[in-house]
Amino acid sequence: MIELVDGVSKKGIGQWRKVKGDYFSASIRTAVHLKDKWRNLVRACKATNTSRKKANVQKATEVIVTRLRHRILALEAKHHKKK
Repeated sequence: MIELVDGVSKKGIGQWRKVKGDYFSASIRTAVHLKDKWRNLVRACKATNTSRKKANVQKATEVIVTRLRHRILALEAKHHKKK
């Protein structure tokens, strides 16, 4: 998931094929999988601690969210500002 955040920061949100090619070329994940994972990371970042428990956020996702919350939300805000 850290590679996904790195890829989005370099290539941009919406450039899922480029992120896939540069960061996940050997993976079975598709560009759509990456898009969905990004969406879930953003949702987990926006969730409060109590709602995260209700949403059943996976432990691995919770660790990434804890470490990279500000970076993920900043990338998301930058993307929405462009629209």
